[in-house]
Amino acid sequence: YEYTGSLHNSEVMFTWVMKRTRPTSDLIYTCEKLKKRTTAKLNLVYFGEDLEGGDSFDAFIAASKHSALVDDFSFYHSSDIKCGKKMGATIPGVTLIRNFDESPLYYSPAENEAIKVDDLVEFAKFYSVPTVINFSDEYVKLVFGQNNPALILFADEDTNAHHNVVFAEAAKTFKGQILFVKAGMISGYH
Repeated sequence: YEYTGSLHNSEVMFTWVMKRTRPTSDLIYTCEKLKKRTTAKLNLVYFGEDLEGGDSFDAFIAASKHSALVDDFSFYHSSDIKCGKKMGATIPGVTLIRNFDESPLYYSPAENEAIKVDDLVEFAKFYSVPTVINFSDEYVKLVFGQNNPALILFADEDTNAHHNVVFAEAAKTFKGQILFVKAGMISGYH
């Protein structure tokens, strides 16, 4: 791994080191603890009975180490099947808990198949971006630094205004094809 982040922010450096030197996924025993732990922006939770090793769990662990996910997601795993089913997950399966848009979302392999690393990574990446991005420093690299096509709306904060409603509908229709970014008109980015 090569660190490319800020050399002036010790918290960012510490988090980067910790994510690469400790287990990438934490074992959670109860639904109550899971709810307390999944407060980060993006959380992937594996529910399954094969925590000692199995194709689906191994694929989940491999995804937790994937360069496209390791910095942005928190990873958890549990064999509490009742908790998984209560949350709506299939077994084995992965639940994405995020603090924006619709949540939770579910990834399940095809019937009688194991989770596949590449499929899980694509699922997580696709749903890691809000349908309508409220522009901030957090999204500068995504919007301007990765050659992603983007449509930016400079508008007021009234989410019920007609142009905002139409913009949100278009964002749902074209999710994954183009970024829809909203920047406020009053102060700074919003």
